[in-house]
Amino acid sequence: MLAKTLMNTRSMSEKPHKPAQAEEVIIGIAVGIAFALTQFPYKKINGSTVPTIIFKDSPHSFHAFILALNFAFFGSFVTINLRQIFPKIARCSLLLAVVSLALVVGIPLWLMLAAEFLSPSLLYMPRSF
Repeated sequence: MLAKTLMNTRSMSEKPHKPAQAEEVIIGIAVGIAFALTQFPYKKINGSTVPTIIFKDSPHSFHAFILALNFAFFGSFVTINLRQIFPKIARCSLLLAVVSLALVVGIPLWLMLAAEFLSPSLLYMPRSF
């Protein structure tokens, strides 16, 4: 009897590990970036607190970055919660998370490349109001 119990527990513990799905990876990346942002030095520019590493000259880009980071976290969180009950809605929120994560990566890349190769006028968005 004890041998059967040991065999059953051994087979239960040897189940293959399920690989992480995209939404779980996105939520991990979003949380990691959010924690990393708390370690950056900040400076107040035009009344907004902005990290001085990449976004020093462009507080509007930092706000877009934070908004995209929030949407990536939100989209992946909604996908995790709805993927079994409402798979179509979960796919839409996963698309939101993927596009937002692409923006989270793209905004700092644009700022770094624009600062290096392009004229400084392309770094700033013109104000239409």
